[in-house]
Amino acid sequence: MTSEPTETSHATAGNHPDPRLRDPQLWMAWALLGLFTAFVLLLGGERFSAASSYRWFAQVVLFFDSEASNGDIWFFFRWARKLAHAVEYAVLALFAFRAARLSLAHPLGRIVLVAGLFTALVAGADEARQSTLGGRSGSMLDVWIDVVSAAVALGVLVLLRVRRVALGASDRITSPAS
Repeated sequence: MTSEPTETSHATAGNHPDPRLRDPQLWMAWALLGLFTAFVLLLGGERFSAASSYRWFAQVVLFFDSEASNGDIWFFFRWARKLAHAVEYAVLALFAFRAARLSLAHPLGRIVLVAGLFTALVAGADEARQSTLGGRSGSMLDVWIDVVSAAVALGVLVLLRVRRVALGASDRITSPAS
């Protein structure tokens, strides 16, 4: 008497990959994360160093305020660069969150941790690379700005998700039965 393999046997179990791997949203999330990570790293190159970008920034400021002093322009330039760091890494953290959420079957806290660690890794690697470039210098302050802005973005995302779940639950509890 021979027995045929069942669908749950080891003979056929390897033929059925995780259905999440066929989800186009998953592939799109990882593609966007990869592209945005490459964009962030490109911005960390010599082409976008302070020395290279100050000239065009000064021209923009002078267009709007032709009487701006070099000190004024430098002040706004420094703040604009730090704000750019914050925005870049907040967006990077959100892309990392989406890719991790679609990939991992873990609680929200672990997904946030994975997204935050990924963002911190990119921030550290980018600043370490900048310290080796002639026209750039790596900065622990920038890593700190990057990590804090990623944490704030992820925290706001979690608060919005928790609030949505809480509001959804309260709507179900207080709505009259149909």
